[in-house]
Amino acid sequence: MDFVQDALFNGERFRVLTVVDNCSKICHALLAGKSLRGIDVVAELSRICLVEGRFTERIQCDNGSEFISKEMDLWLNYQLWGGGGGGGGGGAAQRGAVF
Repeated sequence: MDFVQDALFNGERFRVLTVVDNCSKICHALLAGKSLRGIDVVAELSRICLVEGRFTERIQCDNGSEFISKEMDLWLNYQLWGGGGGGGGGGAAQRGAVF
């Protein structure tokens, strides 16, 4: 899970959140926007969990501000210990791993 960044012909910048399974190389999400925040990452991960029907065992990412946000931390804790959304809990989510 990471962000890529580019600019349009007029110089306007945009970012794309990419969520790729490291083993199967399946791309689970490409979310584009001018301003993507932690809450946007959480919403996209929740959507992926609902589609897949389960929570991932590992999430690999850098320490970008979107990934170390309060929203992301709360979401991970809820998934691990509160049993939420996509099959809830049981995984060993860590910073530094991908879907």
